[in-house]
Amino acid sequence: PDIRPIEELAEKIQRHLDAPKNLVTIQKLPGRMTLCKRPSLQRQKDILGIVPKVSFDEGVARVCTRIRERLSSGELPALEQEKN
Repeated sequence: PDIRPIEELAEKIQRHLDAPKNLVTIQKLPGRMTLCKRPSLQRQKDILGIVPKVSFDEGVARVCTRIRERLSSGELPALEQEKN
């Protein structure tokens, strides 16, 4: 229910992971795409009975914790340092 731009999500993840700033790039939107979507989780709730139990920030923190675990175990390749 907490609608956020994908750019905000990407930047929040980048900050949580202390990843290089160039990890997030902004691309020009194709003409057929719209800038604003208004998704609804009502079908998710009605059909699957799923209701979010964590906030946006908590969800990002959990995902980033799991990514860090996978990076430290060697399951994922390490993020390159920003080249400047």
